[in-house]
Amino acid sequence: MSSPASPINPVMLRRYLNDRSLTPFISDLRLQNGSPPFVNMNRQWMPHPSLRDSLTEAEMSRFLAEAMQVDSEGDLRKARPDSLDFSFDATVGEQLYRFRGHESENYMGFAVDVRVLRAQIDPLDGLGFPKGLAAALLEKREGIIVVGGPTGSGKSTTMASLVREFCQIYPGSHVVSLEDPVEYVFRFRDCMFSQKHVGTHVQTWEEGIFRAKREKPDLIVIGEMRTPETIRLAVEAAGSGHLVITTTFADRVSRVFDAVMDAHSFQNSEGCRVLRHKLGGLVRGVICQMLVRREAQDGEYVLPELMYEALVNDQQAIRSAIVNGSWARLDAECLAGSRSVSWQKRLGQLLEGSLISPSTAEMLRCKFDDDSAVRMV
Repeated sequence: MSSPASPINPVMLRRYLNDRSLTPFISDLRLQNGSPPFVNMNRQWMPHPSLRDSLTEAEMSRFLAEAMQVDSEGDLRKARPDSLDFSFDATVGEQLYRFRGHESENYMGFAVDVRVLRAQIDPLDGLGFPKGLAAALLEKREGIIVVGGPTGSGKSTTMASLVREFCQIYPGSHVVSLEDPVEYVFRFRDCMFSQKHVGTHVQTWEEGIFRAKREKPDLIVIGEMRTPETIRLAVEAAGSGHLVITTTFADRVSRVFDAVMDAHSFQNSEGCRVLRHKLGGLVRGVICQMLVRREAQDGEYVLPELMYEALVNDQQAIRSAIVNGSWARLDAECLAGSRSVSWQKRLGQLLEGSLISPSTAEMLRCKFDDDSAVRMV
């Protein structure tokens, strides 16, 4: 599934990361000069449970030096002189993890943010999505699948899971990915992978997408649709016979469609009509997600819960809504027989399982009610 663990310096690993009871629940680690280490667990920052002493500049420098010694991608300062990014794999207990780090500076001195990723990539239903959703989204080998959500919502994990499912359904495929940075390392049997770090292996997202189409890919993974040009090229790649999986910061399904339309500058309504017709045939599905705090007892380590809505373009009524530009008014009648999952349905599942608090549920309910996004019931 992933490359062998790097030879991590035991001092660094033991001090900050090598806690088999804690590490599985940490999403991020923050080390800062003059402050004790902080961890993010269950969508909340808190002081590291077992490390209370403030870090010194000497300790921060040592941490960075050790991290660069085991960096699995090399010193990226050459590509980005104003920052330092690094990555490494390490085993905690018996579980292989991938750590990505970024160094910055503030008035207190050095700071390092480390993202903690399990090297193992789970199937889509193992993340909290329903069984059958992956198969529904991947029924065809061309088109586009978009995963939306804010920073830290788990988009990269969902995208990696979709890549895993694709490789299981279509062995013998070539997958080209463009990411900044490379997070999950794809290593599945019977498939070939070309993972590129934008800024290192290709200079821009636009160049990467253009070059990817020359490599005879079956799947193109675009880490982010950051710019209007990237959005246009992603749609173009999907329309040229490839399957594209990508992410965006849009937090509701309707906003994904709005972003795609806004990225195309049209001189008249005919151009909008043509694009809507194209999207009606190209869009395989859209997932919009966020991670929400889970109910837990004091001192209990838990993972946050996944809140989402998923639109599967598997019914004529849904395709018609896309073609007509009425995605903000999808209703139960349009979704009859679809494998889509509504925001309200997922909220009900979390409430019935007592997985979230009433206050969290109310916040999510208000977000749905106050938004003009897809009304899926």
